Amino acid sequence: MTATIDMTLLEQHVRSALGLLRQSYSQSEAGGGGWYHQLEKDDPGATATALGLMTLHSCHERFEHFDDALTFLKARQV
Repeated sequence: MTATIDMTLLEQHVRSALGLLRQSYSQSEAGGGGWYHQLEKDDPGATATALGLMTLHSCHERFEHFDDALTFLKARQV
């Protein structure tokens, strides 16, 4: 049995996931912004923010808050 991948359906799911990523971005009181691994929380975390940026970049997606997210990550460096 050979499995096939419906590329149109895959594209729809990727677009949907990227839309959720854009909608769940939140500003940080400490400056910049990003994501938390629990999307219903507003306070961003460094790991989720780095992964969010990496995902958008890997999909060649422009993101209007890219610089703000980098500012947040710089502020959270240890």
